[in-house]
Amino acid sequence: MKSICSKRIIKTSTCNVQYSKIVLILSLLTVITTTIVACGASRYSLYTQLTPYQIAEIVLSSQPNPPAMQAVTPQTLEAPVAQSVAPQTSETPFQHANDTPYPITDENHAFRDFLTTRYRIPYSIEITDGAVLFAGGVLAAEIAVLQLYNANDAPYVRELLLEYTTRRRTVFSGYAPTQAALLADSIITIHGNYIALFVLEDPRSATAVFLSCFGDKPPTPPENNLSRSNEHTDSTTPHMPPIQTNQTAEEKALYVINLLVTDEMTDFEKQLTIHDWIIDHATFDPDFFAIAPDDTPADYANPHSYTPYGVLFNRRANCFGFTSTFQLFMDLVGIECITVHGTDFMGGLHSWNLVQHGGYWYAVDITWNNPIDIPRENRPSEVIHRFFNVTSEKLFFYGHRWDRNAVPEATGRRHII
Repeated sequence: MKSICSKRIIKTSTCNVQYSKIVLILSLLTVITTTIVACGASRYSLYTQLTPYQIAEIVLSSQPNPPAMQAVTPQTLEAPVAQSVAPQTSETPFQHANDTPYPITDENHAFRDFLTTRYRIPYSIEITDGAVLFAGGVLAAEIAVLQLYNANDAPYVRELLLEYTTRRRTVFSGYAPTQAALLADSIITIHGNYIALFVLEDPRSATAVFLSCFGDKPPTPPENNLSRSNEHTDSTTPHMPPIQTNQTAEEKALYVINLLVTDEMTDFEKQLTIHDWIIDHATFDPDFFAIAPDDTPADYANPHSYTPYGVLFNRRANCFGFTSTFQLFMDLVGIECITVHGTDFMGGLHSWNLVQHGGYWYAVDITWNNPIDIPRENRPSEVIHRFFNVTSEKLFFYGHRWDRNAVPEATGRRHII
């Protein structure tokens, strides 16, 4: 009995020793993990000697194919003004290369107005410094680096930037799908009282480069700035002057019909021929993309882009111009047609057509069949005919929204692949 008890005691002691070793190992692993995490978190300081503009330039130069961009900073919008330097304390961690902090809210109101217009950042959010680089035109690429006075405002500003990218996607969706995808993949990062937006080809690497600007050995700004100053902050291209002609849009349309349409053609063939000619002849007006999200497109795009004149003579238009042109052609060749006004999947205003022949209604979205960011020579048939003679259900599936009780239901399925 004593021997058995001794064996049990020895066995129990061995188990206790092994358990103690396991606890010790787990404790050491916890300490090591905590140390690693702490070291990782402390790789970057919360401060940097680089200005937001220098950071933005460094990020831009790190991209594989950096696009040409325009720069907007406090310095590009107005001449320097006398600045009152606030005392630097732990509660006001200004970090400028020249150690002369200033609140944009009070001293550089033009740049502050720009941020409020573009991103809807209220004036109650104080911003110490910032820089915005953007490509403009049909390109959505953009870098924004803002230094906030109060780091606690960063989460709210992040929400505003998220809303901004969503609004910008509305502008590009359908018309420039690759640029809309760029906005969908954009990254917003917060570091201390800095917040940055990256709408770039490689936003993940941009984020890593941004954080490295707060490291012990930050990158050196490029010798030659990749962006150019934009003193007027207007990224629109000059309006294309109307072509001087005595022809009306209807006369030009009749000329095209006499050139391409024959009496032997079926209504389907006439419709297809005119559809493809419009796509080959005109493109989406790039000025429509070059606007601040809160502005009215009519303030920037050529007014003819909303009419058949824009398609037939200026060779560029928006969705309203394309649908009205298609409507004009269908009326002239005797095919029943309706223009539908609604919204796209992002809630932006949009329009398309319904045509009837052979006893069926068909839906046609000529604008979305003509994406501006895919070169014509690279557009396969499934791109230019993706929304040609499709059903209302297909348009609804892709996000089109309209009053379905106000127009016929498109049930015809004869489309081209």
